[in-house]
Amino acid sequence: MNTPYFRGYVHPKSHTRHPHTSSAHRRSIRADIRTNLSHDDVEYSDVYSKQGDQLVLECAVNINFSTSIWLKDGQIVQTILKDNTNNKRVIGHRFLVDVSGNLLIDNVRLEDDGKWQCEAEDAFGFVVQGKPIQLTILAQPCKSVNFFSGTIIMQKIECAGIDYKRSSPEPSSFCHTKCLFSSL
Repeated sequence: MNTPYFRGYVHPKSHTRHPHTSSAHRRSIRADIRTNLSHDDVEYSDVYSKQGDQLVLECAVNINFSTSIWLKDGQIVQTILKDNTNNKRVIGHRFLVDVSGNLLIDNVRLEDDGKWQCEAEDAFGFVVQGKPIQLTILAQPCKSVNFFSGTIIMQKIECAGIDYKRSSPEPSSFCHTKCLFSSL
């Protein structure tokens, strides 16, 4: 049965169990039309970070929620509530969530690059997805060793391509890095 969308109607995508409460709920494609939440065609927010940085991703939803989760590339991320940080089990855990549902990523790594999105559930079981975030991790600048003098030199990286100095013997490895292109 195809039901037309009208104000306040939620079209269920699939039946699932919420990972925090294990209660049955429907994961929605669309939310209330008045709030414009959870549309499949929502554009991404682009966020850039360097390796090793500490980063906060905002769970931007327009509901008062009781629980939230974070997904990376569609997979649930195991998080710990930030208020529990004095617990010894938390030491070394990189993904913390504050009471507002925002995700704190400690010591950002290249593998954190991807699509991030929060899902929030209110007290009535209504689930809303936040705006997707495309996180791009910028690699550390490449370093190479000058075999003749033993000094470390930085490779010259240009937006048009990579310039490098040939050496003998040839370097055993070559690295590249993402760079941000800016319009002048």
